[in-house]
Amino acid sequence: MIRRHGHSGRPWSQIGAGLRVLGLAAVLAVVAQPGGTHAPELHGFKMVAFEPPVPAPAIELPDIAAVATSLAAYRGRYVLLNFWATWCAPCVREMPSLQKLEDALGQEVLSVVAVSVDRAGEESKVKAFTARMALRFKVMLDSKGVAQGTYGARELPSTFLINPAGEIVAAAKGERDWASDEAISYLSEIVAGR
Repeated sequence: MIRRHGHSGRPWSQIGAGLRVLGLAAVLAVVAQPGGTHAPELHGFKMVAFEPPVPAPAIELPDIAAVATSLAAYRGRYVLLNFWATWCAPCVREMPSLQKLEDALGQEVLSVVAVSVDRAGEESKVKAFTARMALRFKVMLDSKGVAQGTYGARELPSTFLINPAGEIVAAAKGERDWASDEAISYLSEIVAGR
């Protein structure tokens, strides 16, 4: 099922408010390519698409090595931006599938960027978690919840698909098996431009 969320040039703050009201809707939504043959309903996902895409708010946060990292550094590739926390059981369960997804598609095509919203002082806990789970994708720290608030990601996990132009084309909330055959097939079609 595809549900589309359109906007008429509204500023991001209004779109963000709309996202919060919608609760970010369901899973991996992407704008269908005009005239294309992409049929996302065949993948078994429930989706909300944003037509047209909305600019992804800029964020710059420290990563788990305390290095400032900007979302803009990923321009030119798809990004799966995931808001999560170590205390969130569904988030913890989906982390290995996010790594498998990035491994399957290749980081140069689709990069997973996970934003931990664990509290200040818990950086070592986040770092230990990522090491224990053998996560190699970028993990940023948002201990004050600034990026989380900017994206309206009140429920965890919340995930946004950002296109190479830096626009949000999809939003998802809740735990997903990102490494499922359906997810990999679906996202492979998206990054291939079909």
